[in-house]
Amino acid sequence: MKSWPRRLLWSAAPLAIAASLLVAPAGRAMAQAIAEQLATCKKEGGGLSTRIAACTWIIDKAKHNEDIRIEAHLHRGVLHERAGDKEAAIKDYSDVIALDAGNALAHFNRGNVHDQQGDHDRAIADYTQAIKIDATDADVFNNRGQTYEYKGEYTLAITDYTESIRLNPKNAGAFFNRGSAYEQLGEHDRAIADYSESIRLDASDPEVFNSRGQAYDYVGNHDLAIADYNQSIRLSRDNPRSYFNRGVAHANKDDYKAAVADFDEAIRLDPRDADAYLSRGAMHEELGNAAAARADYAKALEILPEHEDARESLARLGN
Repeated sequence: MKSWPRRLLWSAAPLAIAASLLVAPAGRAMAQAIAEQLATCKKEGGGLSTRIAACTWIIDKAKHNEDIRIEAHLHRGVLHERAGDKEAAIKDYSDVIALDAGNALAHFNRGNVHDQQGDHDRAIADYTQAIKIDATDADVFNNRGQTYEYKGEYTLAITDYTESIRLNPKNAGAFFNRGSAYEQLGEHDRAIADYSESIRLDASDPEVFNSRGQAYDYVGNHDLAIADYNQSIRLSRDNPRSYFNRGVAHANKDDYKAAVADFDEAIRLDPRDADAYLSRGAMHEELGNAAAARADYAKALEILPEHEDARESLARLGN
């Protein structure tokens, strides 16, 4: 449940435009043109290229109105992100910061793009600067926590998620993320508690049920794990990991036939998952079907030649 909040501030620009309509006719004409282009720039549902062009026109023409240029750069940055041009988005957010170093939103949005690009250190630097400017935004702490988690710095991630939750106790995503970090640290009971609170706040996300199921399975509550995987599958029937995980839970209960059925479905949905073939092979082996087990181990090796578990399993059965 990785979230990328995209928020825009459009506070001062309408007032600035309204005031400029009181000047001479030439100035009023330019102000009216800027107002029209700004409306196009901001119009949800409009074509990206048209909106980007309108934002660009404002940036070029409103040379003496920094507030409006900042607004246009912020919006164009988001539009560039939607269009997949992350470098252009970063440049827009950087231009905002050059005009207004205290703009927390520009640092936040630029941090998001850096994070999407895998540049986690720069992302953390931007999120940290945004927090220095405005430490009341739960989303910034949540996103910095996610970035720390990607870097394996789980304790720092938990600290940020906890602050995000303090600022917004109804944020299901922050509870989910903190649960994930706790699970990485082996604190499965705390993970289960956070996943449960996330579900209480929003029971529509299949990934939360899938993750809580894994935590339940780890602590030996296989029936609760299966119940969570069942719900995850009800919410999203095309997620191979939920079937795979349910197969593991069935295997942990020694219900090998049920496990094979789940691994079958996981493979149907993702035919390139070497672990699913390996796991199904192990179930066939438990059921005494050496030929089917051998075929699955061989397929796992075909997909992932460096898969040592598959190689050892195949060697044990013989070629």
